[in-house]
Amino acid sequence: MIDDIVHEIFKKVKSLSKAEILSASHNIKVSECKTAAKRVQREFLKTEKELQGLKREVIKAVTGDSAFPLNLLSSLVQETEHKCVALKQAYEEAQYNVDENEKFLQELENKYNQFIAWSNIYDTANMETRKMIVAQVIERVEVFRGYELKMKFTISVQQFLIGLDISA
Repeated sequence: MIDDIVHEIFKKVKSLSKAEILSASHNIKVSECKTAAKRVQREFLKTEKELQGLKREVIKAVTGDSAFPLNLLSSLVQETEHKCVALKQAYEEAQYNVDENEKFLQELENKYNQFIAWSNIYDTANMETRKMIVAQVIERVEVFRGYELKMKFTISVQQFLIGLDISA
C-alpha cells in the first residue's frame, strides 16, 4: 500500500518539469525581492546625490556664495544623512532577502534532483534501499481502522506536492 503511494508520488513529481516546480512561487518571490532591492538602491543613490549637492551648498554658504542660510542647510544635510542611513539599511536588508531566497531556491533544486534520483532507482532497488528512500520521503504513517492511512511527508516532499492532487 505504501509502495503504491510512493510510486504515485514519484510519478507525479517526475511528470512535472524542474522549471514548473521551482517556478511555482519561488522564482516569482526571488524576482520580487530583486526588484525591491533595485528600487531601494536607486532611491539610496538619488538621496546620496542630493546629500552631496547639499554639502556643496554648505561650502558655498560658508564662503558667502549661497542664497540659503547655513542653519537651514545644516538641518537639511542632517535629515538627508538620516535618510541615507535608513535607505542603506533597507537596501542591505532587501539584498539579504534576495540572497536568502536564491539560497532557498538552490536548496530546493538540489532536493528536487535528489528526489528524481530516488525515483529513478526505487523500482530496481533492494528492500533496504527502498526503506531508506521511503524514510526520506515519508516522515510518519498513521494506520486507522479499516487500514485507512494518514501520511505526513517530509517538508521537501510537501514542497514538491503543493498543488498536486495526492491524498494519502
